[in-house]
Amino acid sequence: MDDSLENGARTLKYGATVFFCPQHNIDEFLYSDGFVKTTLSLRNCQKSSSRSYFDRCLFKIYPSFNNTVKKEVLSFPEKIAKESISGVRKLELAEELKDRLSMEIKLNLDVFEKALGQPISYEQPVQFLHVASNKFLSLVNKEADIERENLKLELVEQPSEWTIFKIGPSFKHQKASEGIIYLNDFVYIKSVQTFLKMQPHVHTTTVIQEEDEANLKLIKPIPTIKYHRTPSFQFNTQPGQQTHSQYLPSEVEASVSQNAPNEKHIEKNILSKKEVNASIEELTRWQIQGFNGPLNDLNYLAYGDVVWINNSEFNSTLIARAETSETFLVEFIEAMQTDQFQHYVGHTNGMWVLEHRAF
Repeated sequence: MDDSLENGARTLKYGATVFFCPQHNIDEFLYSDGFVKTTLSLRNCQKSSSRSYFDRCLFKIYPSFNNTVKKEVLSFPEKIAKESISGVRKLELAEELKDRLSMEIKLNLDVFEKALGQPISYEQPVQFLHVASNKFLSLVNKEADIERENLKLELVEQPSEWTIFKIGPSFKHQKASEGIIYLNDFVYIKSVQTFLKMQPHVHTTTVIQEEDEANLKLIKPIPTIKYHRTPSFQFNTQPGQQTHSQYLPSEVEASVSQNAPNEKHIEKNILSKKEVNASIEELTRWQIQGFNGPLNDLNYLAYGDVVWINNSEFNSTLIARAETSETFLVEFIEAMQTDQFQHYVGHTNGMWVLEHRAF
């Protein structure tokens, strides 16, 4: 959570990074992996074992975009298939669409830059960009996995009319607040699409299966992390000069928890499925909590950003890799060489998330 948002109420603004909690359990956050699975669920990131997933609970608020040309691009293959268009004309139309699409994207970026930092009112169109995956929250015209009478919510790569939502008041006193939305308010989140003349609202459901006495699961010990000595980095030296080398500050083997058990524990398995979908009948109040305010200068780092940590002097990258099933090594390795040395190429095991100390 951003320290600037902790004291007193703050208005919700375009460009702010937020996370959502359902009213019935504010310890659980709206969550999506965003990569392997694009559906949404709830996750309790207050638990130490789930804190590393908190960046996947963050969403950045955008205004709605114009997608007229993008629709034409998507329907272009079908159009040329139906009409007898020569090859030269196809290329001309494709080039024209390319230029118009580029212009539409630039206009959408201008819309965002102008809206950045502006307060958001109730019933204004907004979009929610998943920070970790850079995908938009979208309503999908398919039935949900658990509650089949509801619609599915997913993360998608491109904005459209299905990624546009509105924030609505959930209490009477909010309607008398001149439409201003404050952080930590409980609100409704609804799609602009209509089904049966009603707008689907973002809804959550929990299905808990009965405890099975015979179904037991093994909990693995908490993994330990070893801070490993890096390879020696040699300077070019002249005869008679001392050779210097650089190491990580500590060679001490550290663990995630000093009291981590060495033996495996047995727990009863209680299956709990928590789905976030869109319902036209049931409403869920969501609390909007601020994580970062809108950044007018995009050159600044923000919580939730993913970075590489590179030692430019020795062309090395800080990575973490599994040594065994229970331990990890954190070390500097030589970075990948490229044809253009000034172009830095990172490492897939060297991507680090900037987190707040509270999460």
